[in-house]
Amino acid sequence: MTGATLSEDDDSDAFVSHPSGFVFRSLKKVGRKLTFPPLSRVLKNMMPTKILRPRARRLALTRPTNRTRTLLKAIALLLLVCASAPAQTAKLPTPDKIINDYVKAVGGRKRLAALRDATYEWSVRQNGADAGTARTQVKTTGALRTDFILADGERDAAANARTAWTRTSDGHLRTLTDSEAFAARLQALLEASWFADYKKQKVLARTVARDTLGGEPAYSVEFATRAGARLRYWFGATSKLLLQMADDARHVRVRFSEWRAQAGSPLQLEPHRVEIEREGEGTLALTLQSASYNTNLADSIFEPPSDSTLDIPALLRELSKSEEGDREGLRGLPHRKLRLGAEARRRERLAAHARARGQGGEARRRRA
Repeated sequence: MTGATLSEDDDSDAFVSHPSGFVFRSLKKVGRKLTFPPLSRVLKNMMPTKILRPRARRLALTRPTNRTRTLLKAIALLLLVCASAPAQTAKLPTPDKIINDYVKAVGGRKRLAALRDATYEWSVRQNGADAGTARTQVKTTGALRTDFILADGERDAAANARTAWTRTSDGHLRTLTDSEAFAARLQALLEASWFADYKKQKVLARTVARDTLGGEPAYSVEFATRAGARLRYWFGATSKLLLQMADDARHVRVRFSEWRAQAGSPLQLEPHRVEIEREGEGTLALTLQSASYNTNLADSIFEPPSDSTLDIPALLRELSKSEEGDREGLRGLPHRKLRLGAEARRRERLAAHARARGQGGEARRRRA
């Protein structure tokens, strides 16, 4: 401390007139002698007491800075998320690579070139019980036909480059149109040729996702045509084999499994189990029983059943001969009754012959 002595007649406090805005809190009078605090304390006590503008200014500057930093962090995070999506897509293999790996896995392009057509015989189970049999016929030119003989009746479906049709168990024949027809024809084109020539057929393809099927990672490839057909197929990332097909137009999902060699096949691997899941129906599980290859399947197998295959002129000649014999036995009847009776019999016989010929042609196609 430092000290100072006042005169004896000075009874007032020292430094009564303080500087404006400052206080001397530690200055006190001890008898006739004033005692001063240390200089550091004096300087500390001389801090401004009411001027808060610098503090407010610092707060005003700090708050916008924090908001700016938060905004910058949000923008950076958004850019990172946006950049990660293309990066993830870029990691997916191209459709060409996926299909090339698949073709190699089943035997390669030389083996596929040696395959012209194939017929597969299957046993069918539904809900764990035997349900019937099935036959699949394919031509690598892009034709596919499937026939089911089940307890509730027979179902047929086929598609080629010109048409697509189906026949239900009650015998109703329906030609597919619009999206259903496009999807059926695209399926026949892809599966009958084992996907080898999809680019030559002007089919578009893109890899859309990486999923997991049956415990195996798989790449989902979407195939489409400019006409509007769209199908999605999954190929195993490890096995390189076809695992599943989804058709939204016909509400069908098909799974392929148990790939192994088949006796007599030009290919190294083929699926021995196929599961067909149709919306509103139970799943059909097909197990391969036998297969035959390059038997020169006729193109007519894949065409819809039609009476146009009948020899109409020959059928009319046969009916005319039969009607001549009927007229000889009916000469005594009035002319009007004769004409009406012959016309009715002619129509009935024409219908009977058409039915007989149609059933015979269908039987021949099945034996083929």
